[in-house]
Amino acid sequence: MESDPQSALGYLNRGIDAFEDGNLELAKRHLAQALLQEPDDALAWLWLSEASQNPGEQRYCLDRAAALDPDSAGIVKRDALRAANVKPVVPPVISDLAKPQLPPSFRKTASPETNPIRKKLPIRHKPERPRPSPLAQPTLLDSAGRA
Repeated sequence: MESDPQSALGYLNRGIDAFEDGNLELAKRHLAQALLQEPDDALAWLWLSEASQNPGEQRYCLDRAAALDPDSAGIVKRDALRAANVKPVVPPVISDLAKPQLPPSFRKTASPETNPIRKKLPIRHKPERPRPSPLAQPTLLDSAGRA
């Protein structure tokens, strides 16, 4: 049974085919399309890590796969990249997935009236510290420390 070519599975399969044909750029584009539809697909994250030539991008993809599936086949490779102090880098092809936008009611531009989370909370005042009397004069000491 063939998968729908516009489905996440269809894009994943075309990405794998392109990877196996050696066309890494096309593979990354298809895998990105699969991840745009199903960002929780650990297998697509593993394939995207394979299609990437950048160790930082590989680390990012492997981190995402491991977060979704702690028994991921990519754990050993991810741990090796971690041990080598490779910092994760968001692959440009999936930059839309890197920083998802907040829902409208949670954005800073939402008014307190339309956003129950942002309603004004009562202000908590800090307890006041005792202040010195304005009449008290500082004591001056001489060089011997006497008042």
